[in-house]
Amino acid sequence: GVGMFRQVSWWLIRPSNRVLSVMSDSALDGQDGNCVAMQLRRQDRPRDKEGAKTPKSHVKKFLSCVHNELREGEKVVLATDAQKMRPVVQKYFNRTSREVAFNDKPIETSEAGMVSAFADMLLIGQCRKLFTTCGSTFGYAAHALAGKNPVTVTLDGNNPECQQIETSEPCMHTWPFVIERKCWKKSLQETMAIFGHPHCRPWDLE
Repeated sequence: GVGMFRQVSWWLIRPSNRVLSVMSDSALDGQDGNCVAMQLRRQDRPRDKEGAKTPKSHVKKFLSCVHNELREGEKVVLATDAQKMRPVVQKYFNRTSREVAFNDKPIETSEAGMVSAFADMLLIGQCRKLFTTCGSTFGYAAHALAGKNPVTVTLDGNNPECQQIETSEPCMHTWPFVIERKCWKKSLQETMAIFGHPHCRPWDLE
């Protein structure tokens, strides 16, 4: 059913007091939906696999689509895996006097970093609209937990698109693989279109 991931997950996932504390201390808290969130993945850290970095054209399209979506008085809320993107996004939106808010914590793989990331995941779901990077599991979880249909920004280096997804359910990397390998007769592309994720690509099948 619609929003099944959200319904089931909130029976299983309970943010700890530590996560709730980070959320309440964050500049992102208390937006009351008066914002547009962008979950911008770059994947260009030393630990990331080679060739996984998102192209500059993706970032450029991302900023443009979020800018066009903003309503009067709304701010931009940013979650990213690249600390250097914070000032880049701020500079872009400050040109039009738009405020950019983000959880001003170090981006790291420590326990504290994971707590901060989970807080980000929950906070960006509070915005009116959520833009995510195509193929990002973090983005899938964020919009699924919030029960919101996101706009995903594709990773096509030549012609990225901002596409409205027609479901809040996440595109997980494994279930399309299972469906296609069993008795399902349609192609991967046809399958993903049926389930509302035309750009969903499990890496196993690429």
